[in-house]
Amino acid sequence: MYNIKKKILFILLLMFGVSSITFASATTNSHIKNVTAISEVFGDGQKVSAVVLEYDTKIDSSKLKTTDFKVEDRTITKVYTNNKLEKATKGVNGKYVIIELDTKVVYQEVNGQMGANNKEDKQSGPPAGGGPQLGSKRTSQPEIKVMEATVTQVGTIRTTLFKKYKPTGVSIKSTKSINLVVEDFKQLTFTDENHNKQKLMYNLFVPKNYDSK
Repeated sequence: MYNIKKKILFILLLMFGVSSITFASATTNSHIKNVTAISEVFGDGQKVSAVVLEYDTKIDSSKLKTTDFKVEDRTITKVYTNNKLEKATKGVNGKYVIIELDTKVVYQEVNGQMGANNKEDKQSGPPAGGGPQLGSKRTSQPEIKVMEATVTQVGTIRTTLFKKYKPTGVSIKSTKSINLVVEDFKQLTFTDENHNKQKLMYNLFVPKNYDSK
């Protein structure tokens, strides 16, 4: 029976051509649909705190290890899955693999004092002039830095349907980004009735589930 099936396959290849039949490679990254970098602002500046890989099916969180992935120039501290594109205190089976990164603040001594080492911002004190003044006008929109991360799957990933996704060996750069807290700020304007209704623009952050009482 095995020889008969082998002959039938050989005949089909001759009829339709070898080039018309393709086989999936174990090194392809087709199972990964999107890569998102999650960033936060720390004492030494804005940095990526997690990378989220969206797979084409649910991944078994109990089988994941920190050694299953590599993130360029970063240290992985925790890996788990979620059914939402967000960090969580406890993983649940889902198609999103959350890779949390080391975000320890690095301090350095500046002018005899210890301060956060922010390579992006060399300024060690508050801005000149003490910040915005009442009635002042903004000359440009604030720039929000787009953070990126490059990740590689180096271990075998297991789905909840007992399938195995072998290591891709392919480095993938994030194409999306989420800035936690920063994107949740509301841009508002304060009008001072006691000073000729002069206006002052400001940003307000209201935590989730905020109770005014």
